[in-house]
Amino acid sequence: MVTSNTYNVAGATPGTYGQYSPGQPYRNALGFDDSVFGDLYVTGLTNDANLRTNAVVMNPSGVELEAGVQLVDAMGTIYGTRTYKVKPFSLTQLNDVFGSEFASFQPPAGGPYRLNMFVNLDNGARILGYATVTDKKSGDPYLIPAQAMRP
Repeated sequence: MVTSNTYNVAGATPGTYGQYSPGQPYRNALGFDDSVFGDLYVTGLTNDANLRTNAVVMNPSGVELEAGVQLVDAMGTIYGTRTYKVKPFSLTQLNDVFGSEFASFQPPAGGPYRLNMFVNLDNGARILGYATVTDKKSGDPYLIPAQAMRP
């Protein structure tokens, strides 16, 4: 299982946000598959100046994960794809999905958007993921676990 807690190390008052990400069992991790069944989906994301969206790609396997992450709108338009190397048994955070990671692709304000997460290289690695959406005014976060489409 992989668990996480969201921290703010650079803010005026460093600490946790009070959001805990429950463990995700290995059985939910996906491996390489070039069909729609090889993707994890983080749905319901909004490109809004009042929200900050971070995402996390987790590697619960013993080999390096080359993960692909796509930003997709409600009509299925892919705004951009990024790849990330994630060391074995670790995670990589995508900071500010709309304001940094995918900003160069110029996704319009609004939504809904989704992130597609997938294993990009067939080497036995597996993938799990989630997004954290934080209200910039209140500091309140909420978690959206990445879900697989099952046949």
